[in-house]
Amino acid sequence: MTALNAIRKPVGKIHLYTAYFLMFLIIVHIAAVVRAEVKDDERLVSSMISGKKIMSEKPQDE
Repeated sequence: MTALNAIRKPVGKIHLYTAYFLMFLIIVHIAAVVRAEVKDDERLVSSMISGKKIMSEKPQDE
């Protein structure tokens, strides 16, 4: 049991910092999605959610 206690702190710190890093990546991802939706003209995120995309021109494959 003492061998397990010896690695508990380092593993706990790794687990904690990994969780913080994952939360940071999620926040950055959400911010990038919002930025892309607001700044870009394609409205890619809205198209992925609704399944409908408003085209400025007639599609070439029609």
